[in-house]
Amino acid sequence: MREEKIVQKWRIIKISRSKPSLAFRILEKIPKEFEEEIRKIAFEYGLEKGKEAKNLKLSFAEIAKFISMFSGTQVEVQESIAIFYPCPVNSLELIKLSPACKGFLEGFFKAFNLNVEVSTNCGEKCRVEVRLRTHP
Repeated sequence: MREEKIVQKWRIIKISRSKPSLAFRILEKIPKEFEEEIRKIAFEYGLEKGKEAKNLKLSFAEIAKFISMFSGTQVEVQESIAIFYPCPVNSLELIKLSPACKGFLEGFFKAFNLNVEVSTNCGEKCRVEVRLRTHP
């Protein structure tokens, strides 16, 4: 119950934030050949942010719920899969770009020594699937 109240507060905060139009225009124009570089930068950023919370010693499911809480997004967690609605990276960083989303989430989970595979379905409504890899 307390988690839901925290998530609601973050959603209110998120709604009140305005999206920077210049950053969106720049990101929309980046050529496809730079996507891997964007993913790498986002991975390093996610790793850095994850390390800030690493001392919490969280499981895969707890990390997914933690990301959901501080991003104000919804998450469905099963044994080794987490599905976010909408994209937590867009909610946190105001960036709606698949390589950035993938890289950030891969890096964040990596900070907890977890390897994940991230699938994005970005559109009007984003759906991001994070699957725990059992083998490196």
